[in-house]
Amino acid sequence: MTTTWRDEGLVLKGLNGSNPLGFLAALGTLRSLSIAWHERQVLMTWRKIDTWRPVIHGADSGDGAEERVLSAIGDFLSNSSCAPAKVDRNQEEVEAKREERRFRDSKKQFDTQIKRIKETLKAEGLRGRKASEETDRRVKNQLAELEREVAMLRAKWRTAIERSAPARHVSLGQNLSVTSNEFRAFVGGAADAATLVDRTFADFAASYGCEVLVERKQDRIQSTPFCFITGSGHQHFLETMANLMEQTRREHLQEALFGRWRYENDGLCMRWDPSDAREYALQWQNPSDYAAKTVWGANRLAVEALPFFPAFPDARRLATTGFSRREGVDEFTWPVWTRPINSDTVRSLVARAEFQQPRPDRRVLGALGVGELYRSRRIQLGNPPLVKISFSPAECV
Repeated sequence: MTTTWRDEGLVLKGLNGSNPLGFLAALGTLRSLSIAWHERQVLMTWRKIDTWRPVIHGADSGDGAEERVLSAIGDFLSNSSCAPAKVDRNQEEVEAKREERRFRDSKKQFDTQIKRIKETLKAEGLRGRKASEETDRRVKNQLAELEREVAMLRAKWRTAIERSAPARHVSLGQNLSVTSNEFRAFVGGAADAATLVDRTFADFAASYGCEVLVERKQDRIQSTPFCFITGSGHQHFLETMANLMEQTRREHLQEALFGRWRYENDGLCMRWDPSDAREYALQWQNPSDYAAKTVWGANRLAVEALPFFPAFPDARRLATTGFSRREGVDEFTWPVWTRPINSDTVRSLVARAEFQQPRPDRRVLGALGVGELYRSRRIQLGNPPLVKISFSPAECV
């Protein structure tokens, strides 16, 4: 790990390393500054004050340091959150939804015709490979025109989504509950867009899921365990990310990084803060009777941390950096470290397999420069269809 630094560093006193949202916001800050100040060596460490607070090195700490950091992050987030065409987003969203309905209706008709072909072949006594080959032949002969229409309408829908989205990596739709073919086309576009100097689209796409792994009995991808909102309560994962990109302002970032979190912002919550777990038994009033309050700036910065946690196939399940599964529950484990390191080293550090052990060896952690290791469980509140997902309060491992 890097052991040298040029200044005392700037403490991000608003971020708490024992809170998963605070930790993710710190990583999002490091990633943003590393890209914005690519000509500098931007490093981060953690300092035990009242709790573990992140410290940025490379911002020339001293008079005006907070201002320089806020300006750099604000400019970076603004530049990364511009739609391909500057248009009225509300109008473009209406058009995207219209195109989606046309595509879904056509796709439903196509799927119904395929189902009828399969039922016919089953009645004719065809099974196995012969049935599959005959299905392909009849689809080609009988449904070619409808299949082309589906492909055309899907392309128009995708174009409309990209026009309405503030960034390409949130142009997949409202949620990650998409088919393997839809996600394959999405990650293909991300791969084509990647360059030596800009991997944003590709890195976010890699954190969302994998096209080769689908949910049982459903043709939709297995998605990252960071996806806590999937439509319950009209909250959507990618849509919330997009709205945070558009509505987060400088004052929100300042509160998140340097102020006391006041929880005064309505909605737009990724649910990565354990305080989002409003369990009925712990609340004086019914939590569904009032709007959720959150910290937009922290959520916006935390979104920028997703590229540190790519997802990948592990046998028949999706594995995600930082997560392990114990007794049927996903657990997120993260370190705070005591020596300044850059974003590339952070990417390697959070992926260490030792952190996922039930009781990691403290001597190994010390040798890696880790001051503390935290773990939160991914918990489910309520029952379908009104299910909420949140992180439990962190525990030291």
